Amino acid sequence: MIRFGGHTQRNRKLEALIWLMGTLALAMFAVNKLLYGDLTSQAVDAMVLAGVALAIVTLSRWRLGLYLFLVWVIFEDFPRKYLGNSVYAFFGKDILVAVVYVAFFFGRKQQTEKLLRPRFWFPLLGFFLWAMMEAFNPKTPSAIYGLLGLKLYFYYVPLLFIGYELIRSELDLRRFLVFNLLLAGVVSLLGIAQAIFGQQLLNPQSLDENLRDLGNLTRTAPISGLVFNRPTSVFVSDGRFSAYLILMYVLGFGAIGYLSQRSWSGRKVVYACFGLIFSAIILTGVRTAFVYCLISTPVLIAGFAWGMPQRQEQLVRTLKAVSRFALLPAAGVLCLALLYPSALASRWAFYTETLSPTGQGSELESRGWAYPISEFMHTFRLQDWQWGRGLGTASLGTQYVTRFLHSPPAGDSVENGYGQLLLEVGIPGLMLWLTFTSAVLYTCWGVVKRLRRTPVFPLAFAIFWYAFVVLFPLTYIGLSTYENYIVAAFLWILIGILFRLPVLLKTPSPSWDAAQPPRRPTPFAEHPSRAGARGV
Repeated sequence: MIRFGGHTQRNRKLEALIWLMGTLALAMFAVNKLLYGDLTSQAVDAMVLAGVALAIVTLSRWRLGLYLFLVWVIFEDFPRKYLGNSVYAFFGKDILVAVVYVAFFFGRKQQTEKLLRPRFWFPLLGFFLWAMMEAFNPKTPSAIYGLLGLKLYFYYVPLLFIGYELIRSELDLRRFLVFNLLLAGVVSLLGIAQAIFGQQLLNPQSLDENLRDLGNLTRTAPISGLVFNRPTSVFVSDGRFSAYLILMYVLGFGAIGYLSQRSWSGRKVVYACFGLIFSAIILTGVRTAFVYCLISTPVLIAGFAWGMPQRQEQLVRTLKAVSRFALLPAAGVLCLALLYPSALASRWAFYTETLSPTGQGSELESRGWAYPISEFMHTFRLQDWQWGRGLGTASLGTQYVTRFLHSPPAGDSVENGYGQLLLEVGIPGLMLWLTFTSAVLYTCWGVVKRLRRTPVFPLAFAIFWYAFVVLFPLTYIGLSTYENYIVAAFLWILIGILFRLPVLLKTPSPSWDAAQPPRRPTPFAEHPSRAGARGV
């Protein structure tokens, strides 16, 4: 179903050589395991060799490399659990995406199309220059923190251009959506199984000390006293799992709205995966994912109603898709209630008892408003918040800088994203960040408005909504959401795809139409867009 070589010339001899090398290496590792039994070192060596092979393939086919990168970032945490939190596994994705950048740059030399230049490039440049200065702040305990901050804030921004170039036709768009939602369905299914059968599933007997607290969390409903575990699926923490589910829930919602207007295959797969994603969100026991699922649903439905074509045939088709869409999550929850009632009951009790506005154990006001405000105000009781103490000193991953590189501790931090920005880049940096993120959303909204009454509008609106959720409310709660490499990578790829959508409507897909003709004529063939690559 998924093919990646439609826009590049393949080097079959090179790929055959790589497969041969990989087969021989696999045989060598198997023999060494049988003779010496050193599984950990052999697994690390195997990952390094696999990374080298993937890098060689990526140099000749950057689109394939991007998909391999997406698979890597989703499943990277799983081997880390069993390899003692190895740094080789942690930085593998960064090397792979760097190879994607190099391959993309050299591949563009053969193209005449101009590179995308988004209108928010000037605010982005302003924030980048200030962040560069803060990376070498004399008050930072180590320059390593500055390099860490630059990586977390900007390393995945070039994926914006790669996402734009990745989608050349609606066939490419469909492949991207089906591929990622299929992966999300697998990850969700594993998370559901772990929520039902316990943390011993998908986890080693002994986790690394930096992962132990993240991978073995349990919560208790405050009134009923029901206890449940928080599944992590293939990730090392429930927070990363829940952030991934929020992403895929919104993307899946937009994909269903888009695919419901096309008579193409693959929709049933998307529906089934969406049902698994919704069930996994309920069983995570993470209130952030549950709340943003509830908030996103009416917002996306209202947005679709505002921007969808006002034609009776299309309205009937969309209503049918929405009804199927609503039945699948409901069926998933019903199956959980019938087959595993205790797993569902404990988490539902936790949600209702802690999120009810008038409940005895309600934490809605404290966690949703009072605690973030108090943490933000606590920022002003710490030092150097006016001009910042250095980029990366309050970011995600500072514990690894201290542990592996033996750098001095970065200092106290707060659990508020804007407070963390003040500690890192000061008041000017926070203002530049707000200007930059507001410009991103303003530019995205301009694209969304131009796509009204077109079949790609549901997907465009979903991408805009996800960008808003990540850059504002979730970043306000904690900077770790944006700095989560999965969130950052998908965010910039999706924004690049959003900018491609207006151009996509003017690009025919003859190969796809010949292979999969629609069962009925579509009313959207005559909707060209005025948007282009420049000035999106």
